[in-house]
Amino acid sequence: MTRFRIVLVASFVVLASLVAAASPLPPPISGDFHPTWSPDGRHVAFFRSDGDEAARGLYRVNVATRALTRLTNERQSVTGLDWSPDGARLVYAKTLAIPNRPPPAEQQDVLTIGSNGANVQNITGTETDEFAPVWSPDGRRVAFVASASGRTAIAVMNADGSGRRSLAVGPGNDLDPA
Repeated sequence: MTRFRIVLVASFVVLASLVAAASPLPPPISGDFHPTWSPDGRHVAFFRSDGDEAARGLYRVNVATRALTRLTNERQSVTGLDWSPDGARLVYAKTLAIPNRPPPAEQQDVLTIGSNGANVQNITGTETDEFAPVWSPDGRRVAFVASASGRTAIAVMNADGSGRRSLAVGPGNDLDPA
């Protein structure tokens, strides 16, 4: 099995090198990402990353009618998107500029937004990266990955951002809490 992985990685590196040699810069990645079902199954929320920056953002689509509702005008990358169990809110992570630091100082923070696009709240707001958020089954807490000093750990907090604590139990990096 180890030999197979080495061959696969070596093949990918060769293929990536050939592609890189053929074009100076890859085209920007565009499309719809991070789809997640609403708890009632009537909607799917997702992030649209389009070559046209004006189209980027969080969206909600009605599965039956295909009616599309834009929730935000996000220009930055969004990762991890999850509906609250009651369907009233979404939680997601997005890249933000770090205040009082020159560009390109960036970090990922966890935010919540109403499923109608109202009331966006940054619930982490630290100078470390927080990403891959998911709601607890009762909707009172959020689990996420926190990254500091090159190490990642799964953490939890109340839905309003209070009561943050790390659940790190091992020496390695933790990713994707659910």
